[in-house]
Amino acid sequence: MVEEANISNPAQVQGGAPAVPPLAAMMPGEPQLSEEVLAGRFRTTALIYATAMLERMDEQILPAVYSFIGASWLATPSQLGSLTLARALVQALSSPVGGFLGHYCDRIKVTAAGCLLWATMTSLFGSAQSLHQGIAAWAVNGLGLAMVIPTGQSLVADYYGAAQRGRAFGGLQMTGALGGMLGSLYATNLGGAYLLGRDGWR
Repeated sequence: MVEEANISNPAQVQGGAPAVPPLAAMMPGEPQLSEEVLAGRFRTTALIYATAMLERMDEQILPAVYSFIGASWLATPSQLGSLTLARALVQALSSPVGGFLGHYCDRIKVTAAGCLLWATMTSLFGSAQSLHQGIAAWAVNGLGLAMVIPTGQSLVADYYGAAQRGRAFGGLQMTGALGGMLGSLYATNLGGAYLLGRDGWR
């Protein structure tokens, strides 16, 4: 006779057959994880924290160097505001796509692909010679971030059980805030400089 599965127990499935519990279900007293798995989890979490820091840094750098970008492109403040609008709009509209990819694909690979797209578009933005080129690069930048942020946060949620998840997300928010602070400091100090034959903001 088939036993009815206890839905409150994530280690049991219908038919009484045990299933491997998700990482989030593993509480501090229950783990059966090897040192290799724990080390891999730590490395992945550290990289997710780094992406959170760089994302907030990236977010703060642009407004801090608007005056220098405007001087290079002969653009008005209202025109420069379209840069932030373009990225925010694309990121908002494509975030569900990032969530969909994270649900059906390997989230680490989705996050890595998003970081690659993000880095490529940031480099192209630094090389842009006009406002329209900058808007195009910065808008696609939002697509990369839409792939990185949802999947990164879901990985943190999976890697840590209920007793540890608050600290994990607290660390994620802390590194993001530090990134915003460092981004503003970096941008205001180098934005108007001229380095290696290029404008400092680039």
